[in-house]
Amino acid sequence: MDRFLSARGKRLVGWDEILEGGLAPNAAVMSWRGMSGGVAAAKAGHDVVMSPRFHCYLDYYQGSPLWEPKAIPLMVLLPTAYAFDPVPKELSPAEEKHILGLQGNLWSEFFPNANHVEYMAWPRLCALAEIGWSAKESRDWDGFQNRLASHLSRFDAAEINYRPLDAGSLERRLRVIPGQPPLLVLRNPFPEGETRYSLDGSNPDRQSPLYNGPVPMTQERAFVRVRFYKSSRGLVSSVAGIQYLGKPWPCVVTTTLPQAYGEFVLERAFDGDERTFFWASAPPETGAHLTLSFLQPAALRKIEVLTGGVGRGERDLLLHGVVESSQDGRTFVTIAEFRDGKACGVLPDGFVASVRIRTTAQHQTWVAIREIRLQF
Repeated sequence: MDRFLSARGKRLVGWDEILEGGLAPNAAVMSWRGMSGGVAAAKAGHDVVMSPRFHCYLDYYQGSPLWEPKAIPLMVLLPTAYAFDPVPKELSPAEEKHILGLQGNLWSEFFPNANHVEYMAWPRLCALAEIGWSAKESRDWDGFQNRLASHLSRFDAAEINYRPLDAGSLERRLRVIPGQPPLLVLRNPFPEGETRYSLDGSNPDRQSPLYNGPVPMTQERAFVRVRFYKSSRGLVSSVAGIQYLGKPWPCVVTTTLPQAYGEFVLERAFDGDERTFFWASAPPETGAHLTLSFLQPAALRKIEVLTGGVGRGERDLLLHGVVESSQDGRTFVTIAEFRDGKACGVLPDGFVASVRIRTTAQHQTWVAIREIRLQF
């Protein structure tokens, strides 16, 4: 192939797998599986385009899979993209000259239209552009954020469907307070802004209900999603959300586990039926959690968690994890460890504010949670 291309005045450029078969003399390498392929190629005298997936893949999620539209079930946040340095430290000045630049990749199998593609590309592509065209010593995250905020007004004028910036920790601006019925309270971080919300899990937009005060939660279950607007024009916050369960134990459910696969939604872990289950669509990372925060301190005595998909043998078990409880919702103590995909914890006398399931190691497979049982 190299001879064919060279004879026609072209040059072979290949993904870093071509290193495994030996490089042709004029070949250039696209280093996508990490930095090591690019380093090896540069040290061997070959040109390199750096494109490591955990910094440069724009088809990965850019926020919580619970609130973002479907994407490849891995994550590249805006700060992660900006933190990338395409020139590895282990290269000498002569070897550094072989680093031609970087590339952002956006494979489109999950993105059915141009609007979705724009949402995935921007503003992370702005971050990659700045680090690709700027000297390392001139890069500054705070300065980039300030410039980006102004640049987004150009996107608005061009009607580009960019992904809005995060406005701090959005989930902290949603809460359900006890009452008859309980009340959903939302707090917009922008004093002059407006808040749009949904209770059915759909992503809010300008046509969604406008929040004008506490919302009575009369339903047994609600998937609350919220978007905050700074003004009547210009989208500034991403989507935040919480899961609300009114029965059998009123609580708010939050999770950093990967997005549910298809119809295997989070509610199935609480429906009292071991034949149904919540199925995370990617292997959970270390520290991923599912937390139940009770609206009022609860006299919880026992919690039992069953994992693994029905009819799937020993597959999709949560193998590395703990069950924890908290009296204040901030400090947690371990009450059980998972063994063969199961955990059962007995709590001491008293009241708890929260319980959570937390992974303690990276999993290699998807995880299914069949049932979470609480005994008061």
